[in-house]
Amino acid sequence: MIKWLKTFRSLVSFVFEGGAVHYINESQKFDVIAPSKTIQQGLLKGLIRRLEGLNEITVASFKTKFLRVIKELRYAAYLTTHPAKGFWEIKQEGEGSLFTAMLIFFGTVFVMILRELYTGFIFSGGRAVYYDFTNTIISMSSLFFGWCVANWCLTCLFDGEGKLRDIIKATGYALLPFMLIQFVMVILSNYFIEREEIFYDMLNSISMAWMIGLIIMSVMITHQYAVLKTILVCFFSVLAMMMIAFIILLIFNLTNQVGDFIGVFMDELQLRMAGG
Repeated sequence: MIKWLKTFRSLVSFVFEGGAVHYINESQKFDVIAPSKTIQQGLLKGLIRRLEGLNEITVASFKTKFLRVIKELRYAAYLTTHPAKGFWEIKQEGEGSLFTAMLIFFGTVFVMILRELYTGFIFSGGRAVYYDFTNTIISMSSLFFGWCVANWCLTCLFDGEGKLRDIIKATGYALLPFMLIQFVMVILSNYFIEREEIFYDMLNSISMAWMIGLIIMSVMITHQYAVLKTILVCFFSVLAMMMIAFIILLIFNLTNQVGDFIGVFMDELQLRMAGG
């Protein structure tokens, strides 16, 4: 280790210090002749140009990705008012991206957290003293991915054309109006009075109906179903979500019971061994 440190120091001195460096080993002696000032300046200029070029590439790449995300968000806004054409282009022409769909989903989760924290007292029904935002993250993630997986499983059985990636993209884009309206509701709830509660409830109903309508439309366009078959698949997808949740809870409960049994068994075994 010491040998490598000395060698590294010699190389640094070779490039930057301009003085001869002597490294003495037990059996060898190395004399390093320093480069001239011109070579040192050339090396430094080359290093600076390399770093500047790397910085320009990084900035250009970030700018390109940022503009692409902005374009996809604008397309998501277009899709909310033109769902048939929008979901068709997502499925057939590759519009949108999984990254933007997940960005909208996480934005929705963030808005739900803001709703729990900053909704006006009149409409919140009393705010809890302690709020754990992880519960909101877990519940929203369970609903989102549970729907996607359940719908994918059913559409595989009912000859659906969409892949799991297509379902996640379409469902994520369908959340955009819900996210925006809920964010507006958080702000308005701090200014509305009790007599204006009807407008607050109306906005909430519009956001829910808009989101559900877009999700149903996404299933129909993504999998190329007729209207009746789309409604049946959506209904059975909700039932499949419940079944998946029940199975997960059942496995979790059985795991806890097995763990408790093993713990009691080990305690009893230790007592028997100590008593014997």
